[in-house]
Amino acid sequence: MDSFFAHGEADLVIICAPIHLHTEMVLCALNHGSNVLCEKPLCADPVETEQMDLLASEKHLILSVGWQLNYDRTVQKIKKMILTGAFGKPIRGKCLHGMRRGKIYYERNNWSGHLFVHGKPVLDSPFMNGCAHTFQMMTYLLGNTMDTSSDVVRVEGELYRANPALENYDIAALRCITSEEIPLLYLTCHAMTKENLGRFAEIEFEKGTLIWEESSSYRFVFFDEYKEPIDFGPDSCPRFQKMQDVLSCIKGEKVPLSMPKTGLPHLHAVLLAQNLPIQNIPASNINLLKENNDCFYAPKGLESILMQAYRQDALPHELGFSLAQ
Repeated sequence: MDSFFAHGEADLVIICAPIHLHTEMVLCALNHGSNVLCEKPLCADPVETEQMDLLASEKHLILSVGWQLNYDRTVQKIKKMILTGAFGKPIRGKCLHGMRRGKIYYERNNWSGHLFVHGKPVLDSPFMNGCAHTFQMMTYLLGNTMDTSSDVVRVEGELYRANPALENYDIAALRCITSEEIPLLYLTCHAMTKENLGRFAEIEFEKGTLIWEESSSYRFVFFDEYKEPIDFGPDSCPRFQKMQDVLSCIKGEKVPLSMPKTGLPHLHAVLLAQNLPIQNIPASNINLLKENNDCFYAPKGLESILMQAYRQDALPHELGFSLAQ
């Protein structure tokens, strides 16, 4: 990037690079007077997050992060209704999202599934990166303003490693507690038989439940059976919406942006989860699947366990399940 800025300039720099390179690249762009749109997650260090945010503020530049669901107009509409109290106070939330990832995925670079690269934290996992969007959106919807998310202050749960080649975990079952004492159950995995599991997600409020799933519209179902559910429709975020919104903001138009502080609670949750022990799943409890020149680790019965935990709003061990046995 330094070589580019030695001869040129840019109104906007879009960064899509490995996590451990984000901070250096963002700071370089900001110091050369460029606005920045950086892929999520911004980084794996809250101190670096604050450093980048502060520099952008001092330079009067935009630093936006690619949490695309935060730019979604349906999500924006729902959040405005939450802030007006239309649904009452939030009580609890839960989501389940799994995406199968195998040998090719983890061997495609030097950071997938790793904790550090060249001394820089990466903490790559389904929670940190691959399946992070739905959990981050739950914290965003519960934030007290349109550009903030509800912080996470405690995390309990279970981390598992099915793929023995990984440094980090590839299955997580977590209960994250927000600063408002709202429990958010989060179930995710990269090791499974199916290609995808979910997305299933709900947030319960005093007046009803907000529900959204991968193949259906966002809808709010009232506990009062005489009130008609609100159908918000499907996601309404075109592929390049986040880029268009940043460009509009550079022009001075008021549009939704995902700022560093919007994603910081997700990072806090990831760091708290990282303190939990990672349990290795024995080979006897894993099916090894070989498809299309790839190899996948699939713990026996995992999808059923996670679905049961989701339906009962519980961690697997609370239902008597342990993948490590």
